[in-house]
Amino acid sequence: MLREAWRSPFMPEFAASLPLSAIDGTLRRRFRSPDMEGRLRMKTGSLEDVSALAGYVTAASGRGYVAVIILNHPGADTGAGEAVQAALVNWVFGR
Repeated sequence: MLREAWRSPFMPEFAASLPLSAIDGTLRRRFRSPDMEGRLRMKTGSLEDVSALAGYVTAASGRGYVAVIILNHPGADTGAGEAVQAALVNWVFGR
């Protein structure tokens, strides 16, 4: 769905509604390295024992990626999930 949304005529409005890394919303305090600042547009979400992150990553190479991670495990919503999400996003960013 995210890939198709990117191709939609409504993409600019949709993308603008997603928080930017290290700049605003739920990503304001995440992905704060100078290289990553403003290069991720992602939505966070959590429920009891669930943590999610989904959206767009503009990698260091300039290539765009869709990234989605949903963790469903005891304690995933209490901080442990963010570490796993950070590892995945950092890997994608380095592509």
